[in-house]
Amino acid sequence: IDLGGTIRLQGNWYNNATSGQVFINTNADGQVVFENTAPVIIAGTAGTSFENLVINSTGTVSLQTNSSVAGNLNLQSGLLDVGNSTLTLSAASLITGTPSTTNMILTTGSGSLIKIVTAPVSFTFPLGDTTGIDEYAPFSLNLTSGTFGSPAYVSAIVKNSKHPDNLSSTSFIYRYW
Repeated sequence: IDLGGTIRLQGNWYNNATSGQVFINTNADGQVVFENTAPVIIAGTAGTSFENLVINSTGTVSLQTNSSVAGNLNLQSGLLDVGNSTLTLSAASLITGTPSTTNMILTTGSGSLIKIVTAPVSFTFPLGDTTGIDEYAPFSLNLTSGTFGSPAYVSAIVKNSKHPDNLSSTSFIYRYW
């Protein structure tokens, strides 16, 4: 779907396309903006590829289908929960905004945030959790060299629990990436 400008949403986004993932092309300066005050979902039978995605909400935006961002992900305000889905960012994607305990990406299920890499890159995954108390716990990556497949990617999650491979009952922290 080729649209010019900005799409502003205060409700759910459903993509039930039968031909696979739908790419929402809002042009280089266009964007899909979630401006919800209550929890909303990005769902459907097919994933959505957004050109630019903006989270500017007081409610949580939850992925219920694998989705991607070709351009930039702007975290202005609110929580983006990938749940059991994946959110894939292109090699050119940037994350803008000021992540914090009220403005971050959650990995509450088995899903993850994926960054495509085609060359050396420094990237911060703005992850956190809201288990117990809200905590912003970013993961920073600095790839200085390597051979990059077609495509290569890095996937990140944060979990607020003892790592399952740690068998100690006294020596552990309650967080792992």
